Amino acid sequence: MSWMYGLSLLASSGINAWQAGKNRQSSESISRLNRDSSEEIARLSRKHSAELQYNQLKFSVLQQRENQEFQRELAELNHERAKEIEAFRAQVNFAINQKNLDFQKWRFEQEKKIQYDILQLQQDFQRDLTQIQHQNALIQMRERLREDKSPIHNPAFNILENSFAHRVMPLQVLISPPQLNYDPKTGKPYISGVEDTLAGEIHQFLSQGYAGNQEWPVQFLNGDWISNSQGGNAALLSLHSQLKNIPVLILDTKIPFDELNFSVGYWFSGDVSFTRSSILSSQSVSHLLHESAKKRALKWEEKREKIKASGKDEAYIKALGKVDEENLQIYYQELAEIAELKQTGVTDLPIRKEYKITEEDYKTFYRYLAVWHCLAIGLYADILFLGNSWENTPLLPSLIPYLLEKYRDNPLLTLEFWQEAISSIVKVYGEFYNSLRSDFAYCGHEIRMELALSLANLPSEYRCLALEQGNKAFSDWLRANDAPSDKVFDLDNDADCQLLKRIIYQEDKPFLESLKLLLDKVKDVDRIDGSQSAGVKSLIAGWEFLDRLGIISNVSMMEFEKSPKITDPNSKKCDNISETDIKNQNTYTGEPTMNSNKENQQATEILKSLQRLFSDRPEVLRLLDPTNLDPDRVAGEVILENYRNQEGFASPVNFYVTGKTRAGKTSLGNTIFDGKQTAMKSTGYRDCTFDLGSFQSANNLRYFDLPGAGSKEEFENINRAILCLAQIQPKRGRNPIVTEFILSDYTDFTKTQMPKQKTISVDEWQSNENQLIYGADVILYVIAPHEGLGRDDENYMYDLLSAQKEKRGSSNVVFALNLHLTEKGEPKYTQPNIEDAYKTITDIYNEVFPNHPTKPVIIEINSLTGLGADKIAEEICRLLPADKLGKMEEVLGDKLKEKARKIRSKKFREALIYIASRLATFKVDQSFDNSSDIVLGSYAAVYSYSSKVFKKEVSNGENAYGVVSDFAGQTKESRTENITIKEPIIESIERFRTISEPVFGNVEEVNQIIVENEEIVETKRGGFLGELDQKIRGPRVDKVKRAKVIDLKTIKNQQIGTKHTEVSDGYQTAVTGYNDKIVGLKHLKGGYDIIKGILAIGLGIESLPDENTGNFNHIYEAGEKEVNLKIGNLKSRVEQVINNSDSKKAENEIISILMQALL
Repeated sequence: MSWMYGLSLLASSGINAWQAGKNRQSSESISRLNRDSSEEIARLSRKHSAELQYNQLKFSVLQQRENQEFQRELAELNHERAKEIEAFRAQVNFAINQKNLDFQKWRFEQEKKIQYDILQLQQDFQRDLTQIQHQNALIQMRERLREDKSPIHNPAFNILENSFAHRVMPLQVLISPPQLNYDPKTGKPYISGVEDTLAGEIHQFLSQGYAGNQEWPVQFLNGDWISNSQGGNAALLSLHSQLKNIPVLILDTKIPFDELNFSVGYWFSGDVSFTRSSILSSQSVSHLLHESAKKRALKWEEKREKIKASGKDEAYIKALGKVDEENLQIYYQELAEIAELKQTGVTDLPIRKEYKITEEDYKTFYRYLAVWHCLAIGLYADILFLGNSWENTPLLPSLIPYLLEKYRDNPLLTLEFWQEAISSIVKVYGEFYNSLRSDFAYCGHEIRMELALSLANLPSEYRCLALEQGNKAFSDWLRANDAPSDKVFDLDNDADCQLLKRIIYQEDKPFLESLKLLLDKVKDVDRIDGSQSAGVKSLIAGWEFLDRLGIISNVSMMEFEKSPKITDPNSKKCDNISETDIKNQNTYTGEPTMNSNKENQQATEILKSLQRLFSDRPEVLRLLDPTNLDPDRVAGEVILENYRNQEGFASPVNFYVTGKTRAGKTSLGNTIFDGKQTAMKSTGYRDCTFDLGSFQSANNLRYFDLPGAGSKEEFENINRAILCLAQIQPKRGRNPIVTEFILSDYTDFTKTQMPKQKTISVDEWQSNENQLIYGADVILYVIAPHEGLGRDDENYMYDLLSAQKEKRGSSNVVFALNLHLTEKGEPKYTQPNIEDAYKTITDIYNEVFPNHPTKPVIIEINSLTGLGADKIAEEICRLLPADKLGKMEEVLGDKLKEKARKIRSKKFREALIYIASRLATFKVDQSFDNSSDIVLGSYAAVYSYSSKVFKKEVSNGENAYGVVSDFAGQTKESRTENITIKEPIIESIERFRTISEPVFGNVEEVNQIIVENEEIVETKRGGFLGELDQKIRGPRVDKVKRAKVIDLKTIKNQQIGTKHTEVSDGYQTAVTGYNDKIVGLKHLKGGYDIIKGILAIGLGIESLPDENTGNFNHIYEAGEKEVNLKIGNLKSRVEQVINNSDSKKAENEIISILMQALL
């Protein structure tokens, strides 16, 4: 049987081998087919992929190329268009500046409108973005705060959450209504209806103007906001700690022990603490209720009499009157008891009956309280929004007629109540506008005029308040134009007409029309008399007179570069000098001293371009004229102010002004004493002064204006008689000898409108007693050099000096050369005129005082502008004895210079603020003039202006543009952003592909088969003695056949895996990224950077020591340090104002910010 088993194995092994071979052949065939198909598929795939990628890349490159070409063409077109527009704008600007002012104004308005529209879109976008960001930040707090359920925290969260939905942050108003302790009718607490009534009345009031107003937004939040644990100041403190940046007004009413207490707690945005103010304190509630009941009873009394007259009986009348009838009877009892007590002589014992109170009386009380709430809300809202932008007009005055009409029948709101309330409110507004005088003197009158016109809409009994504000606006306007604030113009006075012509321009027309409209509205008011509106009426009359003549100038068309010319005595050429280049001197040493300053033509043109930008602001144009900031002129203004308003000399000083007719004696007096101009008449013709005009100033100076010398003999003899000189003897049969003259005292002219006149004899005037009082302490001899000195003038001068020599032994005569200018600012005099005057005076003086160590005192003045007033004051003090000087010396010398320096610095800084505030709203690529943009032009203009004001220049030989060009470039670069497009980055990248190949190997297979197997098996012996037999013979051995499983192993060669290999498949071009390509520039508004640059240049030059011309880099750094110190923390606020407001409003708000920071 074993051989059969062996054959079986042999057959099985052969079969397996044959199968393995067939399998191997089949596997190799399959692998070969798979490899061939894989390679074909891969090849086709690569081909398709390459074609697809090529087409995609080709499309991408073509598309990118088209986009780039389009962007490039668009950028080139924009650039060309911008260049064309800029060139056209420059041409138009040049033409406008030369010829067409109307088109300039039209273009400005159009640009302003476009800029406003753009700004509005930017504001809308910024507001939406801010709101989204704010809401996202707050949403995380919402649930936690809701769970808190705090009456303090939740309102604060609600306010904070909703305050950013408005263009202007609204004023949040909360109320704490009162709880009445008792109801007199029932003796129980009476609380019904208080809050609802208050809330309803306040809502109705706000709906008249504040609710929904974009400029004056007020949100009223009624409801309980005080917790059980926090009230009063504690609640205010808690609320303020969470809402510091939001304006909040809280109206708190308490009625403890029948006493009404009404107070307000408030803070405005940014206030570090809240303010609590009491409005009403300890006002008896029961008294108010009884007053209401009493007045209703008195109204019933009138109705009762009419009903009784109709024939009705008493029972019917009592039934009809009900409570009012009962209260009327109580009123009669009260009157009877008072009368009875008066008969006994007791008049100071109060008699008060208990009237019966109804719900109508409570309603009257609630409405009385509501009016207080409405007035408080309106007043504090106006103050808040006026503080934000003082160009706004108070809104409350326009709503007062609504309150008057609605509550006219309320017995607690009497006429006296309204008069006191409205007067107090107007007083608050007036104090606010008064605070603007120092910092905003040049525009405060326009703002106050808006308030006056608003008050003019009140009932007639209150319109006197409108005229009061109108008069203050009129005074502010005069003060801003360097005119007396209480001036009443006389059109018959030539000096007044000249003053009107000097201060009225076409740009003042809106303000003057407002004054005229105000007069028309108040003309029928009984409480207003003519004297209250005399000043305004005289101004309107003068304006209409000048308008009819057609001689009102336009500021923007004035020629600022013109200056008077004077001949250099050492040269045949003439240099241009301004009036303030004439240097005054105390004494004369034999040669005339006249300084000249040849101005750089380029600097003049730059300054003219700057002045053109402010054609709408006459007050700024005056500041931009450097001659108005000359130290001598400012010093003269300080002295003139001292003459007018301050104490000075210890005792009266007699100051006589003499000279030839038309020399300018009376004009000098009018200039010195300002408000008295209307008093002394001056026509400019011969013999215009025929009496002795005099008045005493506030500083104890008596001014005597004498008739002209060298005129008619009788007039000159008046002059001579007053000065105790020998009179001219009769000639040709005439008798010019005077024995008396008229003395006209104008000291109180502004009150009486007429001088005090008396006729005085020459003998009385020249008596020793009178001369002790009125004798001349100082004589000012005014000479007009352009008219020359004739023989009569020389004789008069000789007699005058001789008389002083005989009387005093020395001269008390000061010679003043009055340098007259034409209306265009050009000198009427020439240098030879000046030299002749000096020589004639010196010759006559030396003839009277031969071998005398002194020289004639000759100063140079301008009687119309006040130039030289400080020199006059110095000479007066030099000639007076010490006991008469008093406080006058305190304003002379170094103290005068220091005060003048401070005033000049303040005016200079105001000018810088106006310049910077306006240019901050211009885009930096706008044209300044024909040769520069707004940054370079303005920097050069400020440099030129500052150099002229302080007479300091950088000594590097460069012109204004060269000095500031680097800093201007830095500023322009900081305010310029790049316009970019995405440009693709294309690179060549190596491409790879993957090859897959099968992997073959031998695999061992194991098959199990069953075969018979004979085995020898040992078993235990059985039987009874089996165990013993087991021990003796051992175990039994048997042969046994059993089936056995054996493993049959075979080897097969087959695929055991796949091999993946990456191989290069060439290179491809692909977009690997994007670069930002600059295709244009976006120019921003000048903003804080141009403000900083302008202020740094100006303040740096101001800080430069007089003896050091310095390096401009050091100058700029010094100014920059001061700017950073004073306004460095305001940069974000300034930028926010510029970005969120139209140009005009932004300019005014920046002016306000800078004035507070720098002044």
